[in-house]
Amino acid sequence: MKLFLKVCIVFLVLTSCKEHTQISPVDLSGNWKFCTDPDNVGEDQKWFSEIGSQNWEQIRIPSSFNAVKQDLLWYRGTVWYQVSFTVPSEWPAGRLFLHFLGVSTRSRIWLNGHEIGSNLFPYTGFKYDITDVAQKTKENILTVCVDNKILEKSIPDNNWNGWWNFGGIYRQVFLEYEPSVFIRDARIVTEMQNDNKWKLDLDITLNNTLKRSNYTLEFEVTDKNGESKWKKKVKKDLPAGQSNEKSRAVFENITGWSPGEPALYNLVIKLVGKNDIYCRKDLRFGFRQIAVKDDKILLNGKPIQIYGISRQELYPGTGHYVSSLRTKMDLEDIKSLGCNLLRMTHYPNQPLVFDLCDEMGLLVWCEFPAWKTGASTLADTDVWAQYGEPQLTQMVRSFQNHPSVVIWSLGNDLPTDKIEGVNYIDKAYKLLKKLDPSRLVTFASDKNIKDLAFKNTDIISINSPMEDFRAVKYIGEMLDKVHKTWPEKPVLVSEAGGEAVFGWRNTNTQNITKDYTEDYQIYCLSQYFETIFDPTRKEYVSGLIITGYADFPAPNKIASGHPPLAAYVNCSGLVTQDRQKKRAFDFVRKYFSSLSDEK
Repeated sequence: MKLFLKVCIVFLVLTSCKEHTQISPVDLSGNWKFCTDPDNVGEDQKWFSEIGSQNWEQIRIPSSFNAVKQDLLWYRGTVWYQVSFTVPSEWPAGRLFLHFLGVSTRSRIWLNGHEIGSNLFPYTGFKYDITDVAQKTKENILTVCVDNKILEKSIPDNNWNGWWNFGGIYRQVFLEYEPSVFIRDARIVTEMQNDNKWKLDLDITLNNTLKRSNYTLEFEVTDKNGESKWKKKVKKDLPAGQSNEKSRAVFENITGWSPGEPALYNLVIKLVGKNDIYCRKDLRFGFRQIAVKDDKILLNGKPIQIYGISRQELYPGTGHYVSSLRTKMDLEDIKSLGCNLLRMTHYPNQPLVFDLCDEMGLLVWCEFPAWKTGASTLADTDVWAQYGEPQLTQMVRSFQNHPSVVIWSLGNDLPTDKIEGVNYIDKAYKLLKKLDPSRLVTFASDKNIKDLAFKNTDIISINSPMEDFRAVKYIGEMLDKVHKTWPEKPVLVSEAGGEAVFGWRNTNTQNITKDYTEDYQIYCLSQYFETIFDPTRKEYVSGLIITGYADFPAPNKIASGHPPLAAYVNCSGLVTQDRQKKRAFDFVRKYFSSLSDEK
């Protein structure tokens, strides 16, 4: 079946081949062909070569196949997708790319029977140059093989069962155009200077698929009103292949980006040469600096208290795909709570979430999907080479220009009480500091005072176990011990909350136990708030992150005591999976509102 192509207007990055002519990506979302391959015969039978005779079904992309098709809820294995498209006839000569925003878990891609690439990372996008394979005047057949089996040696590994193993092409796929000479990437770093000045450093990667020639790079920064703040032109002798250009500027009278005032600026980069070759890239950014001094987190030079919440990017019926409207409504909910930080648990979210956090003034904790990854996996050099270093690098490169991103997390509940976990944190911390020294690096620890890896972290992040009712009673003592051991580092409670089934009540306030009532959830939160925000800890505890915004499906939620009504559901959300608000939602909103004068 031929897909009717839809032109997608991209607001943050626009690329054009001639002045005044915008070439927008083509969104390949829509109805694709789909079939399972439990016996792994698809490759041998060359399902990728043409629209085959196998029993194709229809599926809507983007989505998670085992959320859309309930009979595949527990399916772990290989599935195939296929669609046909044509290249818009009005596109001039240049480069063609296929850009996948997210495929889970591992994928291989064919175009017109030719394998063009494979990807191992489910939560960051990837792009392939298809110029030499795509048919410009004929129909193209795109085939994607996806495998969502959980592997023993990968990241995440087979210890992962904290959220549902949703597989498939769950984010958008774009057909994109670039001219023969184009701006491949641009990295923006801002830093505060004395006398209310800001420094901006640019690192630009250029690609020239033609011969060496002379070009002019033009830069301009404008504010939200379109007023120019900086202009610059650079003559560039551009060799064939890839090259870099660095530039620096100093600004005065700039509004720094913060949750209270998320001021955004626009950077326009133009590459102008002979024969009408013209490439333009628009980037939105903010002047923002995050740092640690002694036991304080500093945003733009001032201490900040974190009022955060975690969110799984999941929704009933579509799995990992969450619509643009639903995503915006979720973040508006979170902002209305009085939160100033979103913890992406436990993986990078779709690009739209980063864009909205930039606009709305939500700080972002972006996490690497190492969830309870085993010690032997972390110590495996092949795993680090295949799944560790390149996936961490891709995470940073994908989201490095968003002012909202202030924290990179190396994982959650890792074996950092063992030498294997310590060594992983050591090399991962050093890698991220090399890739991006402008942000803070941490990991969420469930080992508390027994953790041996806090040396290599900018913030000590402590998870309080919701499975243990006693946690709300000993969290204060444990925080004091951690601070006494590491007095030079800020401490952040990265998980705190309680589970509740919507509508369940316990009006006997003298006998609150872990009964999964909404009253129990409020009790847990009140105890955490009272302990964490106690004036005696205000000087060293930098805040907390509530677990979490919405309930979500989780295979591990079948333990003794977990309500059968909520089997396979993590009930720690302030709202249900379909976003009905529990009583704790209003409780948190009122509590954070009472602290508004301190923000």
